[in-house]
Amino acid sequence: WAAAVRVAALDCAEEKNHEVCRAYDIHFYPTFRYFKAFTKDFTTGENFKGPDRELQTVRRTMIDFLQNHTDRNRPPACPSLDPIRPSDVLSLLDNRDGRYVAVLFEGNSSYVGREVILDLIPYENVVVKRALSVEKAFLEKLGVTSVPSCYLIYPNGSHGLINM
Repeated sequence: WAAAVRVAALDCAEEKNHEVCRAYDIHFYPTFRYFKAFTKDFTTGENFKGPDRELQTVRRTMIDFLQNHTDRNRPPACPSLDPIRPSDVLSLLDNRDGRYVAVLFEGNSSYVGREVILDLIPYENVVVKRALSVEKAFLEKLGVTSVPSCYLIYPNGSHGLINM
């Protein structure tokens, strides 16, 4: 996720960091702050509002934060995390650009597709998209019987469901 999210750690117990910690209004440990990409004006960021500090909660909050960026303000290395429409999936079936395309079908509240999109950013020969499992007839046409499921489109244009 490093291309889309930058993470920094600051020890506010160290005297050399006191001024920065005061400027950013950091009073307790741990404090998580999110800053929108390309922010030009000083901001103390958005406080993490998760119910706990568990890794899965922090990951999902980061995903939500990234997904809520506008297209104009999204980090350039971060692909869209929004789901694509069934018609977009059909157009991907004609893919001949030399890359694999993985379409992850999932439920609306699932984070699997977004996590895989971020996990595979470094791999230029793979494009990952996510689609929601709302149109059952469309899923049946592709052979998708449960979610999450992955439909892989090969560079040569062949395609099919792969086991997850």
